[in-house]
Amino acid sequence: MSRCAGDPWTGLAAAAAAAGRESLRLMQCACRPVALWYDFQELRYTRNRLWARLAAERRRWHLRDYALDLAEPPVYAFTTTAAGARRLVRRPRLSGGAGLDNTRANALVCTLREDGAATCLSVDGELDLASVASFLGYLKRAGDGGRHVIVDLQKLRYIDSSGINALLRARERYTRNGQRIVLADVPAKIRRVLDIIAVEAVIPMFPTVDAALAALRDGTKP
Repeated sequence: MSRCAGDPWTGLAAAAAAAGRESLRLMQCACRPVALWYDFQELRYTRNRLWARLAAERRRWHLRDYALDLAEPPVYAFTTTAAGARRLVRRPRLSGGAGLDNTRANALVCTLREDGAATCLSVDGELDLASVASFLGYLKRAGDGGRHVIVDLQKLRYIDSSGINALLRARERYTRNGQRIVLADVPAKIRRVLDIIAVEAVIPMFPTVDAALAALRDGTKP
């Protein structure tokens, strides 16, 4: 049976095709930010890996740690003039992101301090794939001798899944050895990340290092 120009099936088929095209367009738009986010994380990883490599080479040759002398390092970029010439111009500094104003390129700095029956591990910087190996080494040293461990996160500016997994693995190891690990002074933006996967359910969090130390002495939980 032939269909005439006014057949409703023709209109439905055209509407379905248009809906399919619009759905595909929306999916492409939705995927664009995700792809940019992964590109950004890849750049962060590459940057941190290169800075870690530079720091290792400077330690190897017994050189001082690298640091920028300028409080606000200038940002330069190439631009094309109306005549088509390429020029190097100074750009204003970008805002946003984790630790863009850190002159030490967000290197992770860890310090250990013994306090009674516990060792306090203070973390300053960004805890990610590029710095997690160093962090794991400090976690191991902090628990040597069967001491409890307090991880002071007051100066932590960023943490990714590798850093969170390092904390969870450390908790399992300490639990097997009859030790405890707790977090103290967790910044609000770090706390929101940890709350998403309910880290506090397995690693207690305290508002201050003193509160954490008192709880470890008394054997209480927050």
